[in-house]
Amino acid sequence: MVRPGGDVRWVKTYRKLLQGPGGKPRGAMGIIEDITEQRAKDDQLKAVREQAEVAELHFRTLCEQLPLGIFQADANANNLYVNGQYAEIIGRTREEALGSGWWKSIHPDEVKAISTACPSRMRVPQRCGCFGRTERPDGFVLAGAFRKVFPVHRAPWWASWKTSPNAVPRTFS
Repeated sequence: MVRPGGDVRWVKTYRKLLQGPGGKPRGAMGIIEDITEQRAKDDQLKAVREQAEVAELHFRTLCEQLPLGIFQADANANNLYVNGQYAEIIGRTREEALGSGWWKSIHPDEVKAISTACPSRMRVPQRCGCFGRTERPDGFVLAGAFRKVFPVHRAPWWASWKTSPNAVPRTFS
């Protein structure tokens, strides 16, 4: 709707036909609701969502190019996302590494210590890290470093796993 001063307003209309005897139209009743502010908010929200989608795409593209195993996990340490390098490091497909599937790659000597330490370490409100070992399905053992990166105060959080030939495997304490 364009007002006499040239101001453009978005409106929503509600109409009802009033019928007289015999069903003949005798008039109409209606309401016009000004939704200009809501429309502006909706447009802003749409723009923010589009920007977030582009940023997410750029971030995931970057994750795929890094020489690190990158994963995103929820508060219960279930993987929501893994990059190709992470799947390669643990010797599993991406699908196998999602959820709690990554536990199958923990070296048997460290499963108990990690299962005890992992939940508390993932809930701390700061960055954290540790050394550990993974064992691939083919029996190959890799030592590496885990680092929880961000966000540091809530789930889901992002972390990295990098193998290191010089890493000294240590169990969690």
